[in-house]
Amino acid sequence: MKRFLPILIVVLVSGCVQSESKIVASGITVTDFSSSIDEVEGMGRTVRISMEIENTGGYSTSNVLACLMGSSFPGRAEDQMWETESDICQPVDKELYAADPETRSPGGFARFSWKLKSPWLPYPQVRTDEFTGRVFYRYKSQTSAKIWVYSDDEIRAAKQRGESLSKPLEIVKSVGPVDIDLSVKQPVSAENGYFTVTITVSNVGGGVVFDDSNFDYGSSDIPKIGELNVVHLTYTYPAGELEADACDDVVELRMGETRRFSCGFTIKNPEKIRTKTSFPITVSATYGYYMDTTLSVTVKGKKGESP
Repeated sequence: MKRFLPILIVVLVSGCVQSESKIVASGITVTDFSSSIDEVEGMGRTVRISMEIENTGGYSTSNVLACLMGSSFPGRAEDQMWETESDICQPVDKELYAADPETRSPGGFARFSWKLKSPWLPYPQVRTDEFTGRVFYRYKSQTSAKIWVYSDDEIRAAKQRGESLSKPLEIVKSVGPVDIDLSVKQPVSAENGYFTVTITVSNVGGGVVFDDSNFDYGSSDIPKIGELNVVHLTYTYPAGELEADACDDVVELRMGETRRFSCGFTIKNPEKIRTKTSFPITVSATYGYYMDTTLSVTVKGKKGESP
């Protein structure tokens, strides 16, 4: 069973060559992508490319696949092309547990390695080849809020006492590359029999979200990817007390984008609220996600060498 580590957030409503780039995200984070050497001369020289990842978010997952890609790296032996003795894609063989912010315990981590042979280039040709490390993984983001609803008598009494019923909204969420926030205009009156929750969904992980319902996380080659930039949302609430209305369950979400929309809830028995009551509402999304990081290796032709 997948494990969540929620975070309580109060929201005010109203020789190792380092990689050329490092992606830090709330989810599966690439902490290292590097090559054993940044420059190689001649054909058939061994170069190792390594990747380290860590789960920095709030969801445990074993569905992770790391792949090595490059324009000069087709995975077949040809002149002027890199050869590999490793699978292009490598799955994790364990559960990557969520990080624990309360105990400051890090999340699960994994390492991958690819053994390559350098290509032949005619002397004195020099070429710089770029490699991309891509990590595919399944993740889940979940945010819960307790919505307080007051009777009109309670709202009037509070005003007479000089008190405000508009208080900070306590939100419990699991951190992931897709962030979900909830807010509501306060105070919520039971007499209206209806209230609106504003939902904000953001792609904060530095990568691409995709439909992974048919994705093979155990593949040795790059699998077929489902629909890109789409997040499917699920709503959980007390069905015997509330009825949801016009809540979007599919959101288009590109890298770095934020979408905001409203979701209405009808209170089935507002007359039963004499002073105040609370309704728990949870919005969650399970999705595939991938992100890229790059490095480069320079290849030099060796004098007198032929393929």
